[in-house]
Amino acid sequence: MGHCQIKYTVSNLNKIELLWSLDSRVTLINNNKSEFSIQIDRVTVYDEGPYTCSFQARDEPRTAHVYLIVQVPAKIINISKDISVNEGSNVNLFCLAIGRPEPTVTWRHLKYLSFTMSHLLQPIAIPHVLHQENIGVLCIFTKINTDSEEKSMNKKLCLFCFKLEQRRGDLVVHNYFVIFKSFFRYGLLSEGEFLDITEIKRQQAEEYECITNNGVSAPDTRKVRITVNYPPVITDVKNMPAQLGKAAILRCEAMSVPTASFEWYKDEKRLVEHDSNVKIQNEKTRSLLMFTNVTAKHFGNYTCFASNRLGSSNSSMLLYSE
Repeated sequence: MGHCQIKYTVSNLNKIELLWSLDSRVTLINNNKSEFSIQIDRVTVYDEGPYTCSFQARDEPRTAHVYLIVQVPAKIINISKDISVNEGSNVNLFCLAIGRPEPTVTWRHLKYLSFTMSHLLQPIAIPHVLHQENIGVLCIFTKINTDSEEKSMNKKLCLFCFKLEQRRGDLVVHNYFVIFKSFFRYGLLSEGEFLDITEIKRQQAEEYECITNNGVSAPDTRKVRITVNYPPVITDVKNMPAQLGKAAILRCEAMSVPTASFEWYKDEKRLVEHDSNVKIQNEKTRSLLMFTNVTAKHFGNYTCFASNRLGSSNSSMLLYSE
């Protein structure tokens, strides 16, 4: 709530008889002999409408009319809650907003970073540096200039990272070069209060932003998170060479929502950690089968089995003698 002033200037005024349609929130302000104003406190939409100023000029009464338009900033008053659905389902989101003038409502999908990383240079040793308490990682962003950059929604971005490490009094700088295939951006999806997604895909997960605006003040925004559940897909398995008496690792990576559970099999027999030389380490999206001391019996075919409540996937790999 705020206040507003309505001014009216009168010329050739014989008698100062000025009347306004007033209520308790309205104050009459006499600026000078020919200018008068009213101030309305705690303005509401109900104050919108015509206001009349009556005055006496050259022995005849006159009136002037002013129409007050009350503007209300756009505001989201109701929006869908975060939801979790299975891939292939239909999703319906809503975002209800009010304001004067009537606001526009836009839905956008927030798209996140995907990137690749590679070493640019070998570590650089800077000798005789004093001990540093706050050694860490420094990163700098810079754009990649390409002919199609302005035309493409998927502009590329570079990130140079310098990892600092203290070794025997020397400062070692590790250089990394990261190229973001697509960086955080908005994807325009829909104009209007309702957003309908038919047979949603896993790539359509994450956050959806509702923006409402009517030009009165800054846009109002709210977000809805959609979790798309799907069965495991094993994405990274490789045959691995190994040497007798050495360590070796077989890796199995699976993408899924919810997170997959992993099992390992050798020649159709499920592996458990009864062998002191074999350890299974399950992480969020991958499982590691680690051999601390490879023997001849460890060579052979291994199968990784990933599952969640929506399904399962399996893939085989070979540990062979190098």
